[in-house]
Amino acid sequence: MRILQFGVVAVLGLMLALVGLPIAYAQADAEIRIVHAVPDAPAVDVYVDGTAVAEGVGFFTASNYLPLAAGEHRIQVTAAGTPADQSVISTTVDLAAGQAYTVAASGTLATIEATVLQDDRTIPTAGDTKIRFVHLVPGAPAVDVRRVGADQDVPIVNNLPFQEASDYIPLLPGNYDFNIVATGTDQVVLDFNEDIVADAPIYDVFLVGELPNIQAQVISPAAAQPAQAQQTPQATMTMTAAATTEATAEATTEATVMPTTEATVMPTTAATEAATTQATTEPVATATPQTPTQLPTTGGYSGALFSLTLMAAILIGVGLFVRRRR
Repeated sequence: MRILQFGVVAVLGLMLALVGLPIAYAQADAEIRIVHAVPDAPAVDVYVDGTAVAEGVGFFTASNYLPLAAGEHRIQVTAAGTPADQSVISTTVDLAAGQAYTVAASGTLATIEATVLQDDRTIPTAGDTKIRFVHLVPGAPAVDVRRVGADQDVPIVNNLPFQEASDYIPLLPGNYDFNIVATGTDQVVLDFNEDIVADAPIYDVFLVGELPNIQAQVISPAAAQPAQAQQTPQATMTMTAAATTEATAEATTEATVMPTTEATVMPTTAATEAATTQATTEPVATATPQTPTQLPTTGGYSGALFSLTLMAAILIGVGLFVRRRR
């Protein structure tokens, strides 16, 4: 009888444990990318918890997203080839499970610091895209973003200050002209053109450089994909050298997304979390809000379920056999 009772208790315990497993696996990871946006700084190395995760990152370079374990970690940036204890940026950040972040080295070489942004990698409604603007031009005032129209310009971002990002703005695919103007004026500091395509539904426009030569670095990161935290010390992180658009009020050039290049990385558990004050935006199209993509359970979960169920059945069978023998 005692064996039977033990078998029943074991089954109940296993069932309760299995209920919690999908939640633990689904919320285990977050994602982070690194951006070098300091115009007068040399190439840098990036360390997480004392371990190098990217080396020789030049201006302007943005990494692809790297899945990392959630939690509180230390991020350090050094001149390329120097150790972590000689960092020019050292900050502790907290990465939330299931979220994506951008950590940008920003400012000037004399004022360099980390700017942490929370990203939204959910896919827009089919056929739509979304775009946001990030102001990382040191010494520049707040800016407005206007979509150039046939009859008049349409404001889409108002009063975006330094080291902040706008909301994501829904856009239909197409070719767009954008004007960046100093807030409260008609002074155009940058005029650029961009093709927005449905195959690349998410766009980040980083405003970088120094006055008066502001640049638009356009990055189209892949939409969120199922991934798990990387613990292998020999992995690589792809670094994207973004297209550059340089312009003044008198010049217009086209910004495009360039192919990626490879940089050696030794991933570790790293992260960052920061709330970004959003600039006021005026959407030019409507889009249905999307539910954030959840990270998947591990492939070993179904196998574990089968094994544990089999063990429970054996325990019950043994209990019933002993009871009949008595």
